[in-house]
Amino acid sequence: MTRMPGFLQSRLTRRQILISSVLGAVASTVTPVFARDVVHDEMTLFMSLSRFATGHDSLDSQVGQALLADMRERDSRLIVRLEALETLIRDGGYQNVEEAEPPLRGREGHALLMTLIKAWYAGILSDGTNAKVYAFEKALMYQPARDAVVIPTFAHNGPNYWVAAPPPVETMPVF
Repeated sequence: MTRMPGFLQSRLTRRQILISSVLGAVASTVTPVFARDVVHDEMTLFMSLSRFATGHDSLDSQVGQALLADMRERDSRLIVRLEALETLIRDGGYQNVEEAEPPLRGREGHALLMTLIKAWYAGILSDGTNAKVYAFEKALMYQPARDAVVIPTFAHNGPNYWVAAPPPVETMPVF
């Protein structure tokens, strides 16, 4: 007869099996909720700081999610840095970015604040030919004159021109 290892020799009671099953079920339910709350809190923090940095309350949350995901991929300490920036702003009692920027120059959070501003206004996080565009027509730099100036593009009628119905053809062109 082969001898079993010590941990297999002890028998589990029905009560222990039931308790471990219930704990496992609770853990599998609570963990995703907790993870979702953490992601939600990170997004809330990111969007709050983005609104402060840009001075705009109606930022697109899908653009925000994409920016946050890329920034997290580039910087493993991003959330810690965002929390530190939020603390600097709160402790300084700054009401807007114009008030906060001069005292933050040369401090840890200044570069992050400038990155947020650039990301939302230009719609990109990096420069160069391989830069990924997160917001083109929703980039904040185009919004003030949007009613009078076409967003620069190679598409003749502007970005996403194909979603609108084309004008009717009154006379058939001859080629």
